[in-house]
Amino acid sequence: MYKNTKIIITTTVIILLSTFVFLFFNSKTEIYLTKEEKQWIKEHKGKEIVAESVPKNRIYYTNKNGKTFGVFKDIQEYINQLYGINIVMKNNAKEPDVLWSVEVDDINPKNYIKTRQYDFDTLKLYTPKEISSLADIKNRKIAIHKSFNKTQQTYNKYMNFIEVDDINDIKKLYENGEVFGFILSSSDLKYLDISQNKAVYSKNISKELKLQILAYVKEDKILKGLIDKALSSIKPRKMNEIKIKNQLEYIKVNLDLSEDEKQWLKNNREIPIKINYKFRPYYYENMIHGKVGILNEYINRIEYILGVKFIESKNQKPEIYFGTNKLDKEANNLEIMRPYNSYKLCIYSKKETVIDNINQLEGYRIGVIKNLDEKYIHSKVLSSKVKKYNNYNDMVSALESNEIDYLLGDAIIMQYYIKDNDIIKEIFDVGVIDEIFYEYTGINKNNKILAGIMKKVDNNINTDVLPKCNKNNVSNMDDIDYSFIMKVVHIFLIMIIISSIYIIILRKEIKSKLKLQKSLKQAVSNNKKLVMSLVETLEDVNSLNDSDTGSHIHRISKYCEIIARRITDDENFIREITYFSSLHDIGKVAIPDSILKKPGKLTDEEMEIMKTHVTKGYEIIKKNNLSDIANNIILYHHERYDGRGYVKGLKGNEIPIEARIVAIADVYDALRMDRCYKKGFSHLKAMEIIISEKGKHFDPKLVDILVDVNEEIDKIFSENN
Repeated sequence: MYKNTKIIITTTVIILLSTFVFLFFNSKTEIYLTKEEKQWIKEHKGKEIVAESVPKNRIYYTNKNGKTFGVFKDIQEYINQLYGINIVMKNNAKEPDVLWSVEVDDINPKNYIKTRQYDFDTLKLYTPKEISSLADIKNRKIAIHKSFNKTQQTYNKYMNFIEVDDINDIKKLYENGEVFGFILSSSDLKYLDISQNKAVYSKNISKELKLQILAYVKEDKILKGLIDKALSSIKPRKMNEIKIKNQLEYIKVNLDLSEDEKQWLKNNREIPIKINYKFRPYYYENMIHGKVGILNEYINRIEYILGVKFIESKNQKPEIYFGTNKLDKEANNLEIMRPYNSYKLCIYSKKETVIDNINQLEGYRIGVIKNLDEKYIHSKVLSSKVKKYNNYNDMVSALESNEIDYLLGDAIIMQYYIKDNDIIKEIFDVGVIDEIFYEYTGINKNNKILAGIMKKVDNNINTDVLPKCNKNNVSNMDDIDYSFIMKVVHIFLIMIIISSIYIIILRKEIKSKLKLQKSLKQAVSNNKKLVMSLVETLEDVNSLNDSDTGSHIHRISKYCEIIARRITDDENFIREITYFSSLHDIGKVAIPDSILKKPGKLTDEEMEIMKTHVTKGYEIIKKNNLSDIANNIILYHHERYDGRGYVKGLKGNEIPIEARIVAIADVYDALRMDRCYKKGFSHLKAMEIIISEKGKHFDPKLVDILVDVNEEIDKIFSENN
């Protein structure tokens, strides 16, 4: 008995220690270093590596006490901790070892090597109509923020720049017709709230409009390699935390308040507020952290900047309203700040009937979120019965129970909600309202001092600090289910006890079980090899149909891998799209050569036959149960983003992402290839054609990614042609 108890205790301790060790070591950032890099680090231990920052702004700045802050400083400290080296920031250093910069053309130092890009934003030209070249806007008035002085210097000969201190002034100038267009970062445009009746077209007029935060290293390829590896290891979420922290600190340090404003804040440490909507993921409560959510984060950030506490009070009139709408009755009494969030409303139903216009909802029962969208719906669909709900959970439940016929919801939240609750086959996205909705913060007009303070905050705040409702942060807003955790703990303890008993009873059978396990692993391995062999066989069959197909599908795989790595770090997805993209046109083996290799234009009848290669390819593949990704690539890679493709006429995000990726890769390579009936286009011409189809044939985000990686794509074609 004592011996058995000892085994149980020992087993439990081993399991717990193993779990701890696994979690501890997997929390560390591990980077592979070469022998040369390890030797370099050893030789530079304790030595100062001098760095300097070219810009002195929110990227790198000094407070009133002379202490330095900024994104560069935080990244530099991260690199120091990672390698145990000592990079030191020194102002006005002569020929520093590391030079931090924010624009590609900001400097071009001799004897310095440029490291990889690790963060960027894109400046674009926005105009009321599409333009084809800079000649279309010769001497036109273009509004631009004063911080983009490099861009002004570059394009001064083409445009008549009107410089502004506040990006909200750009909105006024543009809507009043005082300027023809404006230049702004793509992330800032979302919060500018341009009127719906004022069209905005965007254009990347030159690569100089891309802001890139880079480092330059003086004639030391090993140090450059170390910095590259360190920058690669910083996760996007970590980088975002660094940016937000420094944005807040910079605003706090540089907020230019008058003495009256400072005194008011000193006398009013608690400010009454009203929050017009409270539901996940914007503003809600959980058991550990209390109030959480995207809007709560925004409120906390403003509290930090001003050094005050916002409180919800039933006894005091609110001074600040969060989540207000311009249709609200209280809006006339408020100073409205620029929108802190924007979203699209989609229409959802249990029926798959498509809704093209909101007026089609007349007479139906419609569900909306209370205080958020109800006023808009009342103004558009007068005869419908609009039911208000406090949160998405109640509203979706009402649709499922036939309490309402349709619901209107934020597209991003609903996508996550439907997928998370496994109701993809029960609730359908049947339409979208062709307007952008905005959420604002309003300040009591009677409190002129607070209104002035908040306007200064609004003028200084960057879009990085504004709340963002996207797939990633919505999925991270779940409450902790403690009852579930307790169940898991109990099950875990029971499993330990059962495992220990089995160890005691089945020790003699361990060897036979290990042999069985080895056999099972071998069987799984053989099955994987069988699947891969099948894919290779299908590729070979496909290649026999066209002499150019072999190199074409090889290039397609490489293009897809590069694009996929820009949108996800899911290695399983990247591996599958890389491998199965080569099967996208497998159905062409069933198309007659007279059509497939016809040198001239196909007739309408021949085109319809050609289109059947999609379904025929799908029939070939689905029998082999390769994967959903393989099926989607073959069946949907001829769908268009605007819904005018075939075979199902899917639109936008209805098209699986793997099919959207293969579509853009396939068209690019087809444009470049020489065929019996045409000469292949140059890389620049092919890119120009694809960019012209942005938002029409192709996913706009994928077009932007293709532009970013276009040099790599061109290299793949040149080396594998």
